Amino acid sequence: MFTAFIIAIEIIAGILLQTAVFPYIEIGGIAPDLLLMITVAAGYQMGRSAGMWTGLVCGLMLDFTNGGVLGAYALFLMFIGYLNGYLKAYYVPNDTLFPMLLLGVSEFVFDILIYLFEFLIRGRLNIIFFIRRIMLPKVLYTVVAGIVVYMILDIIYRHLILTHQKKLEEQKQ
Repeated sequence: MFTAFIIAIEIIAGILLQTAVFPYIEIGGIAPDLLLMITVAAGYQMGRSAGMWTGLVCGLMLDFTNGGVLGAYALFLMFIGYLNGYLKAYYVPNDTLFPMLLLGVSEFVFDILIYLFEFLIRGRLNIIFFIRRIMLPKVLYTVVAGIVVYMILDIIYRHLILTHQKKLEEQKQ
C-alpha cells in the first residue's frame, strides 16, 4: 500500500512537471517524457504488475491532459510498463546504462505507436520526416533527461524494495 502511495505521488509530480515546467525547457518543440521515465523505472525495478499499473495511470494522465482518444496513451504506456517488467531479473542497483537503453527503446516504441495510431491513420505517410524531426530528438532528449530522473527514482525504488523485503522477513519470523 505504501508503495502504491509513493508511485501515486511520483505520477502526480510527473504530470505536474510535464505539463507546467517541461514546456519551458523544450528544445525545437521537443520535451522529455517524464511519465514514460516513471513507467519504465517502475516496470524495470518492481516487475510486470507495477509497470503495467504505473503505465496505465500515467497514460490516463496523459490522455486527460493531451486530449484526443481517451485510453490510447494508457494502453501504450501499460504495454511498455508490462514489457519492461520482464527485465526485472536483470536489475542492478546503481546501474544507469541498461535502464537508459530501455528508456530509449521504450521511447522509440512509444513514438512508433503514436505515429501508427495518430498520424498514419490520417494519411500522413512520411515516416522518415517523423523519425528525423520528432522521434530521434525526443528519444535523445528523454534519455539525457532520464539519467537524472532515473537516479532519483532508483534511490526511491531501492528504498521501497528494501522496506518490502524487511516486512516479508518479519512476517516469516
